[in-house]
Amino acid sequence: MSYYVLDLEYNQYFDFRDNRRPEPACPAEIIQMGLVVMDDKFKVLDRRETLVRPQIYRRLHPYVARITGINNKDLQSAPVFPDAFKSFFGIAFGKKAAICTWGRDDIKELYRNILFYDLNHKKLTRQYIDVQRVYGEYHRNTNPITPEVDPETGETITPPIQQTALKTAVNRLGLAEERRYHMALADAEYTAEILRHMLSDPQNTCDITRAELNLELLENQTLSRKNSINVRLLQQHGEHLLGKKLTEKEKTALIEMYMFGRLGKFDVTSRRGKRRLAGELK
Repeated sequence: MSYYVLDLEYNQYFDFRDNRRPEPACPAEIIQMGLVVMDDKFKVLDRRETLVRPQIYRRLHPYVARITGINNKDLQSAPVFPDAFKSFFGIAFGKKAAICTWGRDDIKELYRNILFYDLNHKKLTRQYIDVQRVYGEYHRNTNPITPEVDPETGETITPPIQQTALKTAVNRLGLAEERRYHMALADAEYTAEILRHMLSDPQNTCDITRAELNLELLENQTLSRKNSINVRLLQQHGEHLLGKKLTEKEKTALIEMYMFGRLGKFDVTSRRGKRRLAGELK
């Protein structure tokens, strides 16, 4: 099995009083991706990371900026998600490959962003391992607690597996903390180290069964909230209107202009709003 350990950082809606609206179809917009690829012997084959320039929530949520250390200027020269996705995941996923994430949110939000932009995800595996869940079981097995007994039935009560923060798991396992948390590649590396530690432990009895993302359900949820963007058709329409093939820079600009209109970037409802918009366009 090959392990593709992925971590994402996202931006989300914040009311900056600038007439922007939240996008129900994509509430968590990816702004950074980090990936560590390991073979079945846990040898690291590849490390990669990229920033992503947001198109939906173009200003960083203050909390996101604080915990990640990323600022708006950092993202200005980054690729937009359709371009970042194609280059970042331009790798071959074998039949036994699995995307490994700390919790299930990252795999869901990755596909939600893919669906929002109507990108081709056929080469991307749906198989994933929730490393956070595996760690919860591992910690319970290696740190047994006295089981509780139901006073009425006399049955033994097995406590549920607790969700554990990444930093807590790193500390419990005594792993080195050499990188800042809440940065995509750093968190992917921490997750990879935890996975390697557990699977290398001869006493490990955890279930490492791969799960499969219910893509159809996620797609229905995304499309029911709002129609996604068919980037290919948008670009074809732009080429038809202009009577020319678009350059990559022009394709990116077309997506940006579409998102400006979709999210009401230039909507004004007051004189104050008109003055602010005029200042932004200078």
